This record gives sequence, C-alpha cells and structure tokens, in this order.
Amino acid sequence: MKRKFKKLVFVAAVAASASAMATTVGEWNYNLVPNGIGSNNLANLNPAYRKAKAQLFQEGASYTFRMQGTGVDDCFARELASTIEKAADTLTITPVPSMGACPRVRLVLKNDGSGGQVLVNIGKRSDVWAEDENDYGLTRR
Repeated sequence: MKRKFKKLVFVAAVAASASAMATTVGEWNYNLVPNGIGSNNLANLNPAYRKAKAQLFQEGASYTFRMQGTGVDDCFARELASTIEKAADTLTITPVPSMGACPRVRLVLKNDGSGGQVLVNIGKRSDVWAEDENDYGLTRR
C-alpha cells in the first residue's frame, strides 16, 4: 500500500510541475448563453451557471485554450491545442476541437480587453467563418 501511495504522490508532483511550466497569456470573462457556444444543460436551464472564463496558456511555442465554469460543456472544459494570430488590434484564438461533434470556433479578442466576438466555422472542412449572434461578454479579467 505504501508503494502505491508513494508512486501516486510522485505522479501527482510531476503532473503539477508540468502544468506549472505553462504561463497564462490571458483570461477573459465569457458569458454562457442558452444553447450558445460552450453552454451545457446546466447553463441552459439556470442563469446561476452562466458565468465562465476563457483562458489561454503558452508553453514554449505551443498554445492551449480552455474554459472554466460549471455551465461549460465538455467540448471546451479541457485544455485544447490552439493556434493564435496576433494583429495590431486583436488576438485570434482557434482551438482544435477535442471531439468530432464539437464545433470549430474562433475567439477574436480586442487587445485592449474591451470585448471580442465568437466566430463559428461553417462546414467543418471549409475556412468560412460566421459571427455568432450571441453576446458572450468577452472582456479581459
């Protein structure tokens, strides 16, 4: 029993140190809306579960994105490999979907933290993006 416990503690320590190497690039408020991008049934039914945050992390040249909140659906409630594009006024985050049924989205965030928009991919294999009509309240935390 002691060996298993020591091994478990060691694995936990290694995992904690690995996640500690990634640095937070930014955090944004993300308001979940009923049946909107990132919402699960809890958020659809109960306004108390509609507050979330979107986070971007960097480790070396790699970026990961995730959303945190009780009402976040499984497609976004985990770290997702992401590409980013930096422009003079915006930061665009494109997470890689974790499962085939998950939507392809882009978050276009204003560098001054004052807002942003969510774009949804039209046709999973195309490079055509449309603005989601919902207001997700994307502001820097």
